[in-house]
Amino acid sequence: MRKNPLILCLSVIACICTASAQQTINIVTGGKSNYRIVIPANANSLEVRSANVLQQYLHKISNCTLPISAIEGAANTNQIVIGKTNKVSPSDLKNLGDDGILIKRIDNTIVLTGGKRIGVLYSVFTFLEDYLGCQAYTPEVIEVPKKSTITLPAVIYKKQNPAFSYRMTFFPNLLLGTPSYEFSDWRKMNYFKEGWGLWVHSFETLLPKAQYFAAHPEYFALINGTRNPVQPDLTNPDVLRIVIDNLRALIKANPAPAFWSVSQNDTPTNQEHCECPNCKKLDTEQGSPQGSLLTFVNAVAKEFPDKMITTLAYGYSQKPPKNLKPRGNVIVMLCATGQNLLDPLSSKNNDFNRDLEKWGQTTNNLFLWDYIVKFDQTLLPLPNMKILQSNIRYFLKNNVKYLFEQGSGDVVGEFSELKCYLVAKLMWDANTNFESAITNFLNYYYGKTGATFVRQYLDGLHKNAATGNSAIYTSGNITPTQSSYLSNGNINTYKSFFKKALNAVDSNSVYGKRILKEYTGVLYAELENNKYQFSQQKQLDRQNKSNYINSLNYWYKKIKAANITSLAEGGRDVDSYFKSYSDQLNNYPLK
Repeated sequence: MRKNPLILCLSVIACICTASAQQTINIVTGGKSNYRIVIPANANSLEVRSANVLQQYLHKISNCTLPISAIEGAANTNQIVIGKTNKVSPSDLKNLGDDGILIKRIDNTIVLTGGKRIGVLYSVFTFLEDYLGCQAYTPEVIEVPKKSTITLPAVIYKKQNPAFSYRMTFFPNLLLGTPSYEFSDWRKMNYFKEGWGLWVHSFETLLPKAQYFAAHPEYFALINGTRNPVQPDLTNPDVLRIVIDNLRALIKANPAPAFWSVSQNDTPTNQEHCECPNCKKLDTEQGSPQGSLLTFVNAVAKEFPDKMITTLAYGYSQKPPKNLKPRGNVIVMLCATGQNLLDPLSSKNNDFNRDLEKWGQTTNNLFLWDYIVKFDQTLLPLPNMKILQSNIRYFLKNNVKYLFEQGSGDVVGEFSELKCYLVAKLMWDANTNFESAITNFLNYYYGKTGATFVRQYLDGLHKNAATGNSAIYTSGNITPTQSSYLSNGNINTYKSFFKKALNAVDSNSVYGKRILKEYTGVLYAELENNKYQFSQQKQLDRQNKSNYINSLNYWYKKIKAANITSLAEGGRDVDSYFKSYSDQLNNYPLK
C-alpha cells in the first residue's frame, strides 16, 4: 500500500526534530558563544538578578560573557530564557509552588524558571550545580570549574519542589547580610527569620508584665494559688482583647511579614502555666495545656486571616490536644527538646515521637524546631552528622511543612560549615546522596590530601559514638562520653588523624587553617577530660600537673592560630576559659 505523502512528510520532520533534540549543544565553544540570556520585556527584579547571576558564573567558567536581551526568539534560537515565557506548558508549571524550579530544553532553547517567591533564581543555581559543575560550600568557598567549552546534554528536564515549604537553619554561614544572602540562595534556604514580624516567646511583647501586672495581676497565670507574670491567663477575655489590639498595632506598623508569633514565654523550666479554673477546665478536656493555649491562639488568628499566627508546642505545651484543631492560618512550632543528639529520632518510642506523630495528624501547618548543637560547648566533637538525613526524612514522613535546624548560631562550631551545607541540601532534597555530599565537601574544603584524614577522623568518631553508650544533650557535662567516643584512647587516635592531615597540607594554607579549627575541638575535649580527672583528686603530682598545663598551653596556642574566640552560644570566650583553667591548675595542691 502506498503511504500517504503527508504522513510520510510529518514522520520525516518528527525524526529530524527527535534527532536534533537528542544532540548535545554547546553554549560556549572555545571561549566564544552564539547564545544569549533572555529575560522578559517587563522583567521583575528577581528575573534581572537571576540573569546577572547566570551571566556572571558563565563568565567565571569560560571567560565568555553572554549578552542579556529582552527579545525572546523561537525555540530554535540559541538562548537561555529566564523567568516568564510561553515556551513551557501549563502542566510544566503546575504545582511549582513558591520555590519550585523548572529547567527544560526545548530545541536550542534552555528555559530556567520557577515558583513565584524565588524559584526562578533557584533554577539558575540548580542549573549551575547540576549541569555546569559549580558548587557552593560556604559563602566564600564556591567551586567553579574552568573550561573554554561548555557542553550541555541532549536531554535537559528538571522539575522539583523543596521537601519543606520553609527551610531555615542557624549557622554563621547563613546569618543575615552579604555574602550570606547569596549563599542562602545557592543553598535554596530561607533567610534567617525571613518573613517573621514577631519571633517566638512573644507573650511578654504582647502583654508586658511591667505594663500590666501591678494593676491587673488577674491578667496573668495562677500558679500554686498565686498570680505569676511568667505566663498570661489565657481564659481572661481582657487578655485576649489586649493581645489582639497590640498585635494589630504591630502588624499595622510592619505589614509585610507573614508570620506573627503568639506563644508562651521562655522560662528556666518551661513548665509553668495558668492553673485557674477556666484554663484547667480546657486543659483537662483536651488532656494537655494546649487546651487553653490553642483555644486562645485560634481566637487571635481569627482576627488576622491574611497572616500566619504561630505558637509553640514546647515544654508544658508539647503534647497535642485530644481533638482541638488549629485554624487554617495557625502554625504549630514543635520543639525537639530533651533528645539525645546522637540518636536518630525515628529509632525512639518516647513522648516526643508520639507527640510529633499526633501533631502531624492534627495539622497541615506543622513547624519542627530541631536542635543539632550543644549550646554550652559548641567546639566539642558532636558526632550527629550521620543521623541528619534519617531525622529529616522522619520529619517529612510526619507531615512537617516548615523546618528549622538550629545550629551554633553566630558562634563558629565543630564542623559548622559542613553541617550547615548538609542540612541545607537535605531540607531541599531529603533523598540527596548524603555520602557523596560529604565527600565532595571534604575534598574541596580541606583539599583531597587533607580530606583523607579528616574523613578517617569523622568515620572513627561516628563509629565510636554508635558502638558506645553515649549521650549528648543541648547542654550539660560530657562525663558520660569520657568512657565512650571521647575516651582518652579515642582522643589520642583522633589527634593522630589531625596530625597526619596537618602534615599533608601547608599549615599556612586555607586547608591547613580549616583543619586546625577542627583539631582544636579534639584538643578541647582532651582538656575537659583532664579537668574531670584532676578534679577527682585531692592532690596532683608534679609531673601530671606539668602535663595538664602543657596540654592547656598547646591548645591555647592552636585555638588562637585558628582565630576562634568563643566556646559557647552567647557564653564563654576562649580567653576567660584559659584563665579559669590556668588558675584552677596553678592553685591545685601538689602531692
